[in-house]
Amino acid sequence: MITDELISNAYYLSNVVSRDEETVAGSQLADGLRMLNDILSEKSMSGRHIPYYGHSTLNTVPGQEEYDVQNLIVTDAVTFNIGEVRYSMRRRHRKSYFGSPRVDNIESLPYSYHAERILGGTRLYLYFLPSDVYQVNITGKFALTELAADDELSDTLDNYYVSYLTYKLASRLSEFYDLTFNPQKRQTLLELEDQLNDISPQDLSVKKLSTLTNKATGYNWADVNIGRGWRP
Repeated sequence: MITDELISNAYYLSNVVSRDEETVAGSQLADGLRMLNDILSEKSMSGRHIPYYGHSTLNTVPGQEEYDVQNLIVTDAVTFNIGEVRYSMRRRHRKSYFGSPRVDNIESLPYSYHAERILGGTRLYLYFLPSDVYQVNITGKFALTELAADDELSDTLDNYYVSYLTYKLASRLSEFYDLTFNPQKRQTLLELEDQLNDISPQDLSVKKLSTLTNKATGYNWADVNIGRGWRP
């Protein structure tokens, strides 16, 4: 199925166009394509109804803190490699990363990171500043690619997701033409959305820290000056 076929099916499903009496063409196809890409763009706000996870890599630059990852919308895990060995990185939230005291210009192993959305993707902040070139590995959700009229959908999307987009576009077309979307069809759309959330749910697991120990949870000058980021 190509994009124009999805759009035509959505027009028929919404009852804006009668399958047996009219053909979807011209401005209707153009409007449908624009609204379909609007829907894909809206999915990038939270990634909630995007079932696909992806992986990306980048190489650090010694002394550079900020790195932009295009189209990354949900960051689940970040690691770095030294040769064939992979090391975990600790995620720090905005207040902790930007608001806690630290020496800004330390160059060592980048054991912590902060991720925040920017135009077109996500910016990663690394600390310590990388002291060498390391491969950083990112796992998360990425924005869906904008579609063109003659794109073959099976190359990038599963059939169930094409079905979901058809129902979603049909609902949008009903609103656009001031029509009531059939309640039974709306229920089908809601069921599809619920199932999408179950395919690849976000990892909400947490790591507990004991409050019964005096062991420091941060880094100290021994890490920087002696271990250079390494710990036994």
